[in-house]
Amino acid sequence: MEYLHKISEENIVNGDNLIAQYKPWVDKIVLDIIESKEAAETRNVDLDRVAVLTLCKFMCVSKSYCEANLPSLFKLLESPHSDHLLKINIIVSVGDLLHKYPNLVEPFNSKIFAK
Repeated sequence: MEYLHKISEENIVNGDNLIAQYKPWVDKIVLDIIESKEAAETRNVDLDRVAVLTLCKFMCVSKSYCEANLPSLFKLLESPHSDHLLKINIIVSVGDLLHKYPNLVEPFNSKIFAK
């Protein structure tokens, strides 16, 4: 089992493969959503949703990537400029992350149940 975790950590998200090639784009789009001052209606909401779902799936696969991007995920959840479906997808993904990495997500529990 440890061997499979090592493969997923090193090769899927951080490797030199087709899936890992999308990581810089996903990071850029998520950062753009966080820093954006424009309303969700003026952005390409489909692109935003796909990028955030991809971020969440990458986080489910890689513990180091999850640890690095949890603050960004919760900033998206708190942002008034995020689409409501985007926030619903984040909440569902946080459930997956809670199951896989409970100790990483535990410090953010107060933000999950804040609203």
